[in-house]
Amino acid sequence: AAAYAYASLTAAVAAGDISSDEVRLLSPNTWRPLWRHALAAGEAATALASVALRDGGPGAAGPLVPLIAVGTACGAGEDYPASGRVLLIEVRRTGTPPLASAVPPVGAAPLTGDGAGWEAAVVYSRELRGPVTGLAALDGALILSYGARVEGHGWAEGRLTRTAFYDAPLFATSLAVVKNFVLFADAHKGLRFLHCVSGVKNLIELSRDFDCADGLAAGYAVCGRRLALVLADGGGTLRAMSYDAAHPDSWRGKRLLPIADVHVGVVSLVALPARAPVPAGAPRTTASVLPRVDGGIGVLLPLWDAGLASSLTSLSRAMATGVAAPAGLHPAAFRSRG
Repeated sequence: AAAYAYASLTAAVAAGDISSDEVRLLSPNTWRPLWRHALAAGEAATALASVALRDGGPGAAGPLVPLIAVGTACGAGEDYPASGRVLLIEVRRTGTPPLASAVPPVGAAPLTGDGAGWEAAVVYSRELRGPVTGLAALDGALILSYGARVEGHGWAEGRLTRTAFYDAPLFATSLAVVKNFVLFADAHKGLRFLHCVSGVKNLIELSRDFDCADGLAAGYAVCGRRLALVLADGGGTLRAMSYDAAHPDSWRGKRLLPIADVHVGVVSLVALPARAPVPAGAPRTTASVLPRVDGGIGVLLPLWDAGLASSLTSLSRAMATGVAAPAGLHPAAFRSRG
């Protein structure tokens, strides 16, 4: 029955009833495709990251191999569990030996147009028991989330080898890495904050969110030495949290402390870190950029100036009292939902 379902899916794609997705490399000058790789029938790309993996695994003396990691999802109907794949693509100059493996990959194709002199190839592919939702690199290892798993993989002898794992409560929907910490969003259990130790051999939970929000996107924002963990939930609310094991309300570090939550009314599925332009003398600041499903872009920017924060707070209070609110609800008290 399963073979028939997959055969029917392949036939539907061939007949044009279902579109087939591709992975493309685009020219930064003209946005024209330079190289493309067709995915399997009914397979869709769900995650993408540029990673540098240590040849020989984390802690080895091998060189860093620059690769493009692609995560996919494939569903064959409601009667069969969804699956996924992780693809590793190497882009190199034509004629140079491959870095990702000792054996030249089959099917290496040259880039066209203004990508002349370069070629690309899929050097590795692996099937997983769930759709891939997040990809990132940490200390030369690949961190990925799929289904109810977060795993760390080392790159050695041309293949990925699992070195660490963490079981998510229900379903990991998003993944982010900052230094040697991993944070991910769960579909119904909010945000989880993990510590990667022993050369990506252990993923240990440091803290988590106890509000049980429907997490869709996990990210972070940095201002100097202060780190804020960002969660975009299914109700259109942005939540900012911090980790402080010494704070009495953190339950000895087991609970993430809420900093702020704002209901924006639009769902975001991705949270991307971006260096923020700041005045001279201000601490280094990283904002969290949140593309929205309605086509807009939101930015969560930490404030580095206490005077600016005080002015914006005064302005917010004046707007709360001077603007008529729907149903008589005070916007400061009813700005979050869920």
